[in-house]
Amino acid sequence: PCLISSKVALVVGIFGAALLLLILLHRTRLGRQMRAVADNPDLASSSGIHVEGVHRSTAFLSSGIAGLGGALLAAILPINPELGLSLLLPAFAVIVLGTIGSIPGVIIGAIIVGLLRAASEPVLIGAGNALDRPTASGFAEVMPFIFLVGLLLLAPRGIGFAIQHWNIERIRK
Repeated sequence: PCLISSKVALVVGIFGAALLLLILLHRTRLGRQMRAVADNPDLASSSGIHVEGVHRSTAFLSSGIAGLGGALLAAILPINPELGLSLLLPAFAVIVLGTIGSIPGVIIGAIIVGLLRAASEPVLIGAGNALDRPTASGFAEVMPFIFLVGLLLLAPRGIGFAIQHWNIERIRK
């Protein structure tokens, strides 16, 4: 019961943080300034935006989101020195899949990586029996990278770029 409530709190907390971040970026003055500085810092500075202040706010915000994620994750995972390394490779897959700088792309990439890992493990357990191995579920960690290579062959710039390009084309029509 406690582990289930921790997992629910993790999902609600992460989606809540992502939703608040999207609202902040698209509905507030600070969000407009952050997007302007990310696109072109020199032009933003000449428009009267205090670039260093936006950088400080961004660093503060990103540290807070990372701390929230760590606190929520600590409730369901055992803490050990290798925890960061075990999370680094899936995070890399999520960022490459979703395109750096695209929050909707990264959210979709994270969902894809999570679903691939969750769906491939039961299949690979059965595959281990066919290969005369006790289990092949260790390969579940590799499945997102296999999908990533296949997707990058089709869409070399990632999902986030495809979403952005689709939005631009939709607006033009």
